[in-house]
Amino acid sequence: MRTSTLTPLCLAALLAACSDPPASDSDAGPGGDMGVIMLEPADGGDPDPAPDPDPEPDVGPARDMAAPDPEPEPDAGPGPDMAPPEGEGAGPGEACDRDADCEAGVCLPDPGYPDGYCAVVDCDDDDPCGLGTTCVPAVQTICAVNCDAAPCREGYTCVDFEGQGVCLPGEDGGRIDGMPCERDEQCAGGGCIVDWPGGYCTTVGCADRTDCARGPGAEVDNRCFVSNNPTFCVRMCQAPGDCRPGYLCQPVGQGLGVCFPDPNTPVAPPEDLEDSPLGITCESPVQNGVFAVDYEVAPDASAYMIVPFSIDGQRIDPVRVERPSGGRIDFRGQNDFQTAGAALFGSINPTVVPATSRFEDQLESGSHRYVLASNSQQLCWYQLDEQRDGTIIDLNIYLVDIGISAAEAGDDGDMQALLDAFEGIYRPVGVEIGQVRFFDIAGQAAQDYAVLRSQQAVGEVLTLTEAPGDTRDDALSLNIVFIQTFALPGGGGVLGISQGLPGPAGLHGTPASGVVFTSEFLGQRFRDGGGQIIDGNSYTGVVMAHEVGHYLGLFHTTEQNQRSTDPIADTPDCRNTGNFPTGCPDWTNLMFPLAGPDHTDISAEQVSVIRANPLTKE
Repeated sequence: MRTSTLTPLCLAALLAACSDPPASDSDAGPGGDMGVIMLEPADGGDPDPAPDPDPEPDVGPARDMAAPDPEPEPDAGPGPDMAPPEGEGAGPGEACDRDADCEAGVCLPDPGYPDGYCAVVDCDDDDPCGLGTTCVPAVQTICAVNCDAAPCREGYTCVDFEGQGVCLPGEDGGRIDGMPCERDEQCAGGGCIVDWPGGYCTTVGCADRTDCARGPGAEVDNRCFVSNNPTFCVRMCQAPGDCRPGYLCQPVGQGLGVCFPDPNTPVAPPEDLEDSPLGITCESPVQNGVFAVDYEVAPDASAYMIVPFSIDGQRIDPVRVERPSGGRIDFRGQNDFQTAGAALFGSINPTVVPATSRFEDQLESGSHRYVLASNSQQLCWYQLDEQRDGTIIDLNIYLVDIGISAAEAGDDGDMQALLDAFEGIYRPVGVEIGQVRFFDIAGQAAQDYAVLRSQQAVGEVLTLTEAPGDTRDDALSLNIVFIQTFALPGGGGVLGISQGLPGPAGLHGTPASGVVFTSEFLGQRFRDGGGQIIDGNSYTGVVMAHEVGHYLGLFHTTEQNQRSTDPIADTPDCRNTGNFPTGCPDWTNLMFPLAGPDHTDISAEQVSVIRANPLTKE
């Protein structure tokens, strides 16, 4: 039933990238194929991969629960022996041995700060820095001396921080993991992720937290990101204010998060939503930090997707769905996997009911209320009902300088072989490709996005997608972007990335609007680790089918850490067997976390998830 439409499209660019081939045939990587974030735990136990639940919406912020601090006595202040007289002592950024040496009264010690460093600490918007200094998150938040008028002293270098040069420990490798950087040699751990905002010092190849650069006294909580190859060190956090500007505290469980680049690009400007065929509605909070979305489910609905998202890109946290019968879909309990969208992408959480066939009793007709927590001032949402299982999926394929143009793709043998391999996996379970539209991403955008070097760039290239028409049927089509290759920091050979688990059906032009794949194996034949000759077209088709499975709502059958599995009852898992990967019973399942040419099995309950998604149409 496949048809083809050729539509050239030239789009603008935002971010530069350069080429570096993947390291292996795995599709795992930090922020890559969307598995569960796992870190080496604090106490030797298993970390909880689910985000921590928010308080009930009628509970106010913790700061409102306690009485304010008492005002100090009017004559209170430091005694004459507690600090040098005003105007005496070393100034900001100057050398020191003890606090009393500094005019500001705080001496940041060697070895983290060579020969000491006078500074005001714990600065923020309410307690700003003085003239000639800038508040920056170093080992702790400090007022660092500016370097626009004078050079930094020995042992320090001038670092650009949000347009202002500041003196921080430099060429001697004094910067601990999580600090800003411009090159590897500035970092104590030997690595700088230059594509992250302001740069991000890290230690690559860590085994546990003792390998991470954590500063004097190890007072900073840096840990090893172990669900990745290679492993690398990250800065931990408990609240948004623990991360420096440009970073979010992304929850990983046990009350902890990781300071990762803020992916919160606004989902869409309000003016773009007004004429959407999806029927998007926007709401204000019902009380501070709490939203309540009221919606109706039709009596003939066999499933539905509801998609809440913050208009300004602020993080949202699903709490529960209140059903007409008085029951709940509680996202703190057995349905916690349905918060994966918000946990991974922050500002959006596509929610399908029933999530799997074992939750069929959660589908009810009538009035529902979806309760969410967010600091956003405006939350938007739309709802898509299904009356019966879908059988057709339409594709919008974007080509980013891969050697095949949109005009050629419909007749290109390699592209058609890839699509045949993809359809060969889905057709046996009742889903086939409908209309295929090809688009060129050309000009400067092709140069900037042909090779993707950061997770942010993955989201950015998907913002270039557009709804292929004005109707709801046009909108309900899946965007697929083919690039030359990925070169993500510590990428471990990323083959494809899904920006949804599941993705927001029908929503185009956002960082969550599709899936992205490497095209490097198209038209190629190669040998795998066992010497088997692999056809690159079929192999890419399997990878595409896997990532599309994620976008339709399928999780990995077993995560690479062998601690987590999908929420589906009839898929085999490989937890704690010691046989990972080739001895796993789910080795040939489509959603096994490592790519393989024979990973094409789909279970009956996986089929129900695929066909309940609104992107598979009747």
